[in-house]
Amino acid sequence: MNAPTASKTDFSTWKGRLEDDTLLRGAGRFGDDVKPQGALAAVFVRSPHAFAKIERVDVAAAKSAPGVVAVLTAADLEAQHYHSVSHGHPIPGRGGKLPVSPHRPVLAGARVMHVGEPVVLVIATTAAQAQDATEKVVVEYEPLTPVTDVREAAKAGAPQLWDEAPGNIGFDFTAPAGRVLYRELLRQAIDDGHDGWMEDFGEYTPLDSRSANGMNGTEMHNLYPVQYHCAAQDFARNAERPLGRFIRSGFTGVAPCAQIVWGGDPTVGWGFDGLASAVTNGLTMGLSGISTWGSDIGGFFALGANALTPELLQRWVQFGAVSGVMRTQANGIALPAKPRPQVWDADQIGNWRRYAKLRTQLYPYIDAAATTYRRRGMPIMRQLALAYPNDRRAVGQDDEFLFGPDVLAAPVIEPGARERRLYLPRGRWIDLWRSADYGEDTGGLRLGNAKLLRGRRAATIPAPLDELPLLVRSGAVLPLLAPDVDTLASYGGGDDGLVRLRDRAGRLELLAFPRGHSVSRFYDDGRIASIERPGRWTLRINGNRGRSYGLQASLGTLKRPLRPCRVLVDGRRLPGSGWDYRAGDELLTAQFSGAHAKLTVIGRGGGRCG
Repeated sequence: MNAPTASKTDFSTWKGRLEDDTLLRGAGRFGDDVKPQGALAAVFVRSPHAFAKIERVDVAAAKSAPGVVAVLTAADLEAQHYHSVSHGHPIPGRGGKLPVSPHRPVLAGARVMHVGEPVVLVIATTAAQAQDATEKVVVEYEPLTPVTDVREAAKAGAPQLWDEAPGNIGFDFTAPAGRVLYRELLRQAIDDGHDGWMEDFGEYTPLDSRSANGMNGTEMHNLYPVQYHCAAQDFARNAERPLGRFIRSGFTGVAPCAQIVWGGDPTVGWGFDGLASAVTNGLTMGLSGISTWGSDIGGFFALGANALTPELLQRWVQFGAVSGVMRTQANGIALPAKPRPQVWDADQIGNWRRYAKLRTQLYPYIDAAATTYRRRGMPIMRQLALAYPNDRRAVGQDDEFLFGPDVLAAPVIEPGARERRLYLPRGRWIDLWRSADYGEDTGGLRLGNAKLLRGRRAATIPAPLDELPLLVRSGAVLPLLAPDVDTLASYGGGDDGLVRLRDRAGRLELLAFPRGHSVSRFYDDGRIASIERPGRWTLRINGNRGRSYGLQASLGTLKRPLRPCRVLVDGRRLPGSGWDYRAGDELLTAQFSGAHAKLTVIGRGGGRCG
């Protein structure tokens, strides 16, 4: 599910920028304006030198200052086994040679290499207390001779910024040679068998650098990540096999090169910078033109009192199931160290299986939504303003969204919540978990009597810990894979017992909630039309291959519910063994097949069938 492709971009000149009117008028809202209850403040002690050895660090007085919770140095982080922000899993090149990966300490320990480099971190109850305590920190330096001219820094014998990167040379994507070198490194990864990577960072253009296009580091700051990711996209577009590229940084113009985006390293928590912010992140990504996005399920930074709880992990997994990408985070950074629940724990595996199964079954629906994004720019996660721009109440919702065209998701983002207040846009909506049972044995869904809710109003629905609140638009037909499909990947299967997508490629399950006239889609070119007329309901399927279909249809959602007398497929009567009707639930089930199939249900309203 790639983002829209684009031709190679000319980065030789800067096209300027447009300022946001809201920000210019001082009406913007920023993360620093949010003050979560119990939050601590942190201030760094930074180097005043461009290049120097650190002779001594004394933090004793700072630790005893009022309100101080902790004072951390490089030695403290080393004791916690957190050594560097370099990538922990570098990709080996040809012959097993690892690429250059400079040591980048969070806090400088032996030397500082630029003005402002963090040396000590002070954490206190308030920002003022943290700032006051930094003045009690003593750091003694031995200044060394810096090189501040870019040309001088590239000469032989110049002081090295990174010992691991001789010559002080980095990637310059405005220079043809820089892009060629980058492609060569990516080629090595592909030749060694890798199917993708994380294009991490890209946000830290050195301020004193100068690119081949003449722009300095400040001018290149926003443009650099666009170049970085588009260079990789140009390579991947011509690769001999599909590649998976995760990115996290970007600026205006990066969308065509943003194949998969993850939301950085969130806090392990419910509110600001945690699960609630992940929902906001996903929706604003969609509004910014990015579709295939996902968060680190469970969060990454567990600092201070923040800790991943079993409840938080369950709710985050549920949100992940209705994100552009469902990707769990098994580890992270915890200061102090603390245990972390995992999705394979005994009290978690059932929740993981349920929502991983649901997402896998929704693949034909998700693939169709991804196709819509590529063609029209409509993201998979849709802030309600995209679908209901004239509904002020819908536009104002920032914690619910459409997942594709027909599923309304309202993740639970508060601890202890067992019901969910939400807004229903116009039309009728089916409360999925009050209308279907989850089969723990198969992982599939069994429809019952549909619970139909009116739109254009607020509603409160149950949200027990094992349920992600989901509502389906009336009229929708959800195309699903068979519930026994274990993986979308091509490997596996056979003796290992895994059921692959290709093992069930000729089968689709359909959950139908017919009402009026509507169109649903599956995969990249499949189309399902649902048409209600007096005394009958018709389902037209147009696909690119022959398939067998298993239908569950809730006829109680029709404007004029009917009791079936006959079921026809392509004008021929379907035998009684091919369909069934459960009157108590107003549920029709049927089995039929075809590439272009037309199923017609004929009945009479009022509970009689002649």
